[in-house]
Amino acid sequence: MSLYNSVEQFEADVTLAHLIVHGDENATAETEGGPVDSFAKLMAELRAAVGDEFDTAAILQRLSALEAKPAPVPVQTVAASRALVLADASQYLAVDSAAAVTLTVPAQATVAWPDNVEIHIQQIGTGQVTLSAAGNVQIITEETLKTRKQGSAVTLKRLGEDAWTVIGSLEVEE
Repeated sequence: MSLYNSVEQFEADVTLAHLIVHGDENATAETEGGPVDSFAKLMAELRAAVGDEFDTAAILQRLSALEAKPAPVPVQTVAASRALVLADASQYLAVDSAAAVTLTVPAQATVAWPDNVEIHIQQIGTGQVTLSAAGNVQIITEETLKTRKQGSAVTLKRLGEDAWTVIGSLEVEE
């Protein structure tokens, strides 16, 4: 193939690729391998197929929220009592202290917690971890708000404004 023919073929391929990527909901590109629908056409067909089963607006909103999350920090060490902060959202807190540590869940008015946030907490040291609710915050638990023993892990899950649940290795309610 000559250089001129190679350039012509390249230009034709670029035109097809442009049609596939930027074509409207009715566009189909005829390629050597057969017809290829544009992305817009594929998305329209997908919306039509699942539109009644899924709330696409809610899905797009959740995807946007995922994009906005900060990059996760693998382990954040906590050595003293403190209030939880927005930076703790979706994090793993390793509580490493010989003394007891209290982690306080502040009200939504104080910290703009995102929907469905989780905070993972593990008692690494010998000091027991106690979860505390500030103000009108409610933490639902079937046991106490204290870790059971060294090595115990719990997860705080936000259910709604000022409503949380905690699951994991908690000290038994007596």
